[in-house]
Amino acid sequence: MELLMIMVGLSMFMKTMLNDLTKIHFNSVTRTVMLFFLLFSANIFALPTRDGTCEGTNLRSSFEGKGLVYGDKPSTGNESQGFIILEFDYICKPFSNLNRSMSLATYNLNNSYGSGEAYRTNTWGLVYQSLLTRETISTQPNNVHLKHFNVNEISADGFFRGSLRVPMFMADKNGFIGNGAGGSFSAGSMRGVTLERTFDIIFTDGSSKNNVFSNYNLGTDIYVYDSTCTITSDTIIEVGEIYSGRVFSKPFSIYLSCADPVSVSNNTKTTFTNASSSNVSLGSNNEVLHFSNASGVKTNMRITDTAGNPVIFGVENELKIQASASTHTITYLGLFQALSESTLGDFSFSVNFTLTYN
Repeated sequence: MELLMIMVGLSMFMKTMLNDLTKIHFNSVTRTVMLFFLLFSANIFALPTRDGTCEGTNLRSSFEGKGLVYGDKPSTGNESQGFIILEFDYICKPFSNLNRSMSLATYNLNNSYGSGEAYRTNTWGLVYQSLLTRETISTQPNNVHLKHFNVNEISADGFFRGSLRVPMFMADKNGFIGNGAGGSFSAGSMRGVTLERTFDIIFTDGSSKNNVFSNYNLGTDIYVYDSTCTITSDTIIEVGEIYSGRVFSKPFSIYLSCADPVSVSNNTKTTFTNASSSNVSLGSNNEVLHFSNASGVKTNMRITDTAGNPVIFGVENELKIQASASTHTITYLGLFQALSESTLGDFSFSVNFTLTYN
């Protein structure tokens, strides 16, 4: 999963009983929307008549995730783009020996195997990491079991019946997506992604096997998007006079502008941390910053969202960005309170702000 972190310096400078200025400095950013794409193929079949055979219908594969991030891979490790789901319906007549372990499994999946848990696709910069245990099936390595049957599942008329939905792979960005041996394509387009080679789905008892589906390529159409975003913010905030006996609030906003609406949907989080001088300490509940200097100036500062939910310093605060839009405004409130024993004078707070999204 690709995760982008942007450190943002948030500095607040105030003077009790005088006009105060709060300066906020922010730097750049990058990255969403959950997309579901399905390819369907369906046929109607009669009941299987021979032991150890199945009839399958409604074979399909789908992608669940935001899409493929166009361009280079900026980080090391796996970068999940989403998940590949396999689905189909089946009716199977058990093998004659009910003491043997029967299952639905893949065969020839080994033809797309790369290394580790990775299987090659038709798209440069993208591999599929197996979510299932790789096993040797019918003497062939690097296949997977899709379902193990129990004899208790046999129906009164002598069949295994059911619908299968299996998350098979994590789509892993492992290089530049958009060109290469698999062909060039642009951000904002749909990419038809398949495994490098087709495979079969079989019914097996560990000794014998029969095909349920043949030569399937696990095809899915996946949206390709430009994850680039920039951040701007209010640069100067006039807080005004503050004094003891009440809390003074002042809003400040972060402005996101993204190349694609999907970039920051659903999974965007903020983290505030104390970056102040030795005159500022964080309260035990991690919600309040306390300023106190040798001159006797004592002031507290908190941050909340616009709904009044407190920001916990050092803890990720989830943002509910669900609107499909390329621009977003994230507003917070700075809350300031001069303590009753405070003297007249200057005080300042500095806070680091981190935005993560994927």
